[in-house]
Amino acid sequence: MDKLEYALYRAKGIGKTDCSKWYEGFYSMQTDFPYGKSMNAAEKEKMQKHFLSYDEVMDFGMPSLHMRVEINPETLGKCSGCSVDGKWIFCGDIVKTPEIEGEGIVCFGRFRNPEDSEGVYHLGFYVDWKKDKNSVKDLCYWSRKLGFVSRETFMMMPDMMKTTNRSR
Repeated sequence: MDKLEYALYRAKGIGKTDCSKWYEGFYSMQTDFPYGKSMNAAEKEKMQKHFLSYDEVMDFGMPSLHMRVEINPETLGKCSGCSVDGKWIFCGDIVKTPEIEGEGIVCFGRFRNPEDSEGVYHLGFYVDWKKDKNSVKDLCYWSRKLGFVSRETFMMMPDMMKTTNRSR
């Protein structure tokens, strides 16, 4: 099964050993609260836990291990379906191209390109350019134009991930 046939996410783990490690897998949320107890939204949110489930490959043809790790939801990003040198681009990635000054953040949602007619919007993955607001935002445009041939052309920097201006 191709990875694009399911929703692939990436996030950092929680805990002493997992807090700096990025994981890729299925996203799930679990809310543990006592049955029959009424709680407000803030209390329920405190009880929520967020997880990524993934396969860990075994040696010598053994079946894969199915793993689950608790993650920091602030770092959660959905896969865009585009890749650079075989590495997926996710919401929240900071990207660069030599054609535009500064960097941008990959987002998902409703957006407009500068050349669009009034009232025309697109829905999908786009780049929110920080300095140049008059550049094309469509992530697919940059994928086709640049071909994602090298990381120098269109570079991902997940360790500098910002949590603002992102959709989950």
